[in-house]
Amino acid sequence: MLSETAIDRVAECFDFSGFSVKSDSVVVNRGRSVIDGEILMSISVKKKGKAVLGVAADFFNSGPDWVTFFREVLGINGVVRTAFPTPKALAAFEATEEYAEIQQMLTQLREKATVVRPRETTRVITIRLPKSLHESLLAEAYSYRTSMNKLCISKLMQIIDEGLVPNERPALTSAPDGATGQ
Repeated sequence: MLSETAIDRVAECFDFSGFSVKSDSVVVNRGRSVIDGEILMSISVKKKGKAVLGVAADFFNSGPDWVTFFREVLGINGVVRTAFPTPKALAAFEATEEYAEIQQMLTQLREKATVVRPRETTRVITIRLPKSLHESLLAEAYSYRTSMNKLCISKLMQIIDEGLVPNERPALTSAPDGATGQ
């Protein structure tokens, strides 16, 4: 788990003085005031990105398993989503070199052969896909000299363009459990 010091390093990038706020709502998160609502921030994506990368690099160097790294850095309540809470801010960060470096760290951790199982439980999903797509995934996994499971996990963790995801139902009014809806 990330230390309070690591979290404070990212929080230092959030100087809320002088911001225009469209909401009067203020909440306390981990002992710090966090402004809830749309904020016109002058903090650059680059500055926050460097702070997030620094935290991720320190955590990476502590030798976590890939699941723990993903949860603490890229997960729903991780450092990245804390620093970039809106879809627009997250998309901007995902286009940076800092995000690419974090993805490389995750890839390196996934390449390690771990004998010890991660502390997080795993879930199983079943998907229906055409035979031709299944065969294509098998061939791709073979060409990368990896399992189909590892290939699919890699593909699931990639950035996708919203326009490439078919929208089958109307927008959600509330997020499902475990999702932020952002």
